[in-house]
Amino acid sequence: MQICVTGWDFNESLYVSLAKTSFNTISIMHKKGDTKGVPFQLIPNEGLEWGAYNYFLKNHWDKKSPVLFMQDDISIVT
Repeated sequence: MQICVTGWDFNESLYVSLAKTSFNTISIMHKKGDTKGVPFQLIPNEGLEWGAYNYFLKNHWDKKSPVLFMQDDISIVT
């Protein structure tokens, strides 16, 4: 599975959790922030989160893995 994260809240606990996973994760963002080691791609703000998801599909998706698209303002409770 691949994970595409976008947003500008930079929820620290979310990025810490994502950095520990074995999933291929990238943050596509419109402004720079601390992703706690999760790889990121900084792109112009065109199309808000949908523009970021589209950029991911065109430039980072391996065209076979399922993808989790998510905002960075959520919390993961374990």
